[in-house]
Amino acid sequence: MFIKEKHNDINKNEKRKKINLCTLNVEEYTKGLRFPATKNDLSEKIKQHNAPKNVIELMALFQEKLYESSVDIEREELKSKNILMSLNGIKFSLVAQSEN
Repeated sequence: MFIKEKHNDINKNEKRKKINLCTLNVEEYTKGLRFPATKNDLSEKIKQHNAPKNVIELMALFQEKLYESSVDIEREELKSKNILMSLNGIKFSLVAQSEN
């Protein structure tokens, strides 16, 4: 019984970690960014918007390159999330959103 309860606690903690990573959104903290933008430009902008530590850490995994649009940021964010979650066997996918 004790082992099962302990296992359930671990599962709850793992789910919280996954949810937290799923809800990270670097783009939310880059409003007003002018494109093209470098990784350094992104870093400065998210700090200006007081991004939480976990967003800053996620963005640290971004490649040093020129980002042409918010789509580039979204793709890089997806790659970074997949890197972080690869040890847990979870993959994120890019979901197309229509702009109405």
